[in-house]
Amino acid sequence: MNKPILLISPHSDDISFSMGGVIANHSYWVRANVHMLTVYNKSNHAPYHSSSDISEITAIRTREDKQFCKQNHFHYFQLGFTEALVRGYQNTADIFELKKPEDDDSYLGVKATLSPLLAEYDLVFAPLGIGNHIEHRILQKIVAQLAPNKALFYEDLPYAADYTSKINTEIAHSQLNDLLPYKTSIGNDLQKKETLLNIYSSQIGPEELLSTRRYHNNNKASGTDDERQYQEIVWGRQAVLEKYKKNLST
Repeated sequence: MNKPILLISPHSDDISFSMGGVIANHSYWVRANVHMLTVYNKSNHAPYHSSSDISEITAIRTREDKQFCKQNHFHYFQLGFTEALVRGYQNTADIFELKKPEDDDSYLGVKATLSPLLAEYDLVFAPLGIGNHIEHRILQKIVAQLAPNKALFYEDLPYAADYTSKINTEIAHSQLNDLLPYKTSIGNDLQKKETLLNIYSSQIGPEELLSTRRYHNNNKASGTDDERQYQEIVWGRQAVLEKYKKNLST
């Protein structure tokens, strides 16, 4: 029996942002044994909710994650780490300040906890680190170190919408120089993906949806109007991409 697939989400909503289209449009994700892990699940950040209470926001975001996983028949679990703004980062700008991931006080704990877990999975999806969010970059670095031959890295939305495909390519090659892109069609409209995004109503509103649409409009396939479908992009070593492509096609 094949090992399960692991989707690593730094925070609630990251998988829906970056992989919601392929999950909603390809039957592979229904057939596969998929586990979704949210790493930094203790939070006081919910831009579309009035509260900033840690317990309340954490509970709201956990409910949203569970609804997303229930709808997609995924197994859901959390790693139990606390988000940066609760851990002592002073403001949002601090989170995106370019610093070494290993200098963050959560790095060693996350690495030690993830290390035995990764061996249990056939494929591991993790953030590429576009946008420099410290917790995305922590997870990219850890997965690249511990599981490079089973890892696929997704382009981090909504941040990737603010960069050109050339810059995103440069970012990928700065992480591991042998990463290659794989673009998966998610159809001619974004309705299915946006239905999944709307599950995260405490996190995602009109501004985030516009960023997602802008990204997808800039990353359509080439060809005729019928062929110019929206796409989502993951990066990985060639052998890992070949395994993923084979899984999608069967």
